[in-house]
Amino acid sequence: MMKKILFATTLLCTALSVSAQSNYVINGTTDKAKDGQTVYLALAEGSWTPVDSATVAQGKFTFKGKQQKACFATIGIGRSGTNIVLEPGTISVAIGENTSVGGTPLNDRLQTYQNKLKVLAPQYKALGAEYKTIQKDDKAKMDAFEAKYEALQKQDNALQKECIMENTDNIIGGFYLARAESNLSSEEIDQIIAKASPEFKASGYTQKVINHQIAVKRGNIGVRYTDITLKDVNGKEVSLSDYIGKGKYVLIDFWASWCGPCRKEMPAVKAAYEKFASKGFEIVGISLDSNQSAWEKGIESLGITWPQMSDLKGWKCEGSVLYGINSIPATLLVDPNGIIIGKNLRGEEIEKQLSEVLK
Repeated sequence: MMKKILFATTLLCTALSVSAQSNYVINGTTDKAKDGQTVYLALAEGSWTPVDSATVAQGKFTFKGKQQKACFATIGIGRSGTNIVLEPGTISVAIGENTSVGGTPLNDRLQTYQNKLKVLAPQYKALGAEYKTIQKDDKAKMDAFEAKYEALQKQDNALQKECIMENTDNIIGGFYLARAESNLSSEEIDQIIAKASPEFKASGYTQKVINHQIAVKRGNIGVRYTDITLKDVNGKEVSLSDYIGKGKYVLIDFWASWCGPCRKEMPAVKAAYEKFASKGFEIVGISLDSNQSAWEKGIESLGITWPQMSDLKGWKCEGSVLYGINSIPATLLVDPNGIIIGKNLRGEEIEKQLSEVLK
């Protein structure tokens, strides 16, 4: 009997200990809100989900709750806010001219890297002001500007990669991986995730990257294309397989009528179509438009005569999600056997590759 009592007491103490450890307090200050204004605490990994609110009083606000597993959250006041790591302990947050977080191990670490990246902000601002003074036809100044901007981006990318590599054992690494994904190759991302801890991999930010990379790899050269069914401009369901595998080379062209670079690129796409259509070449456009009328006007004004498909969901287009497309224009060239042989071909690159396969 005594053993059972001792065992039960031990379990109770353990449970109380875990419960106590899971308590968090967020002590916040702000110079961006008036007294009585509402502050929101929302989970930031995945969808933005408010979990609590507080009221500003004398420039201060407080949140209290329980969190057994560290995750990212957002504290928002009007248009101002900041990311924090929601974890057990007393977290300090300042929102305003000098936004900062700290007080717990992961928040202290997060602020360390935020400070490193903040150093670059004035340089970006200065370059932005410089750009406004450059005449578009002044090639020398524009080339010099682009060189400085590229150098600053390399510095930014290097800092973010440093943040990732030094935090592969916690969720902060996943947060920076999501921010830097577009500047990393799939091979680099695979290597980072392979050496990362379970906590890093379980982060909502990391999971988003992993899922996006699965989609991106569907468009890799040497991979068989993945079919999808959308609708043409008349509302009729059409599939990529209606065109691919029919003995032709097919260019899948992701574009939108509202996309300036797409419109600029379209004459080169049109020239390739006119030159090679009779030799076994087809184009299928997947539009990221969200307005039927704008889509139709874009097709007409750009002189597009090849097949088109869309679901009018904008960036949530099922076609772009399927292939992990996050910038347009984007293209995939598929051979008659359904194998992707070209990716993101632009301008003269389209004609060059078609000249090699359609001799």
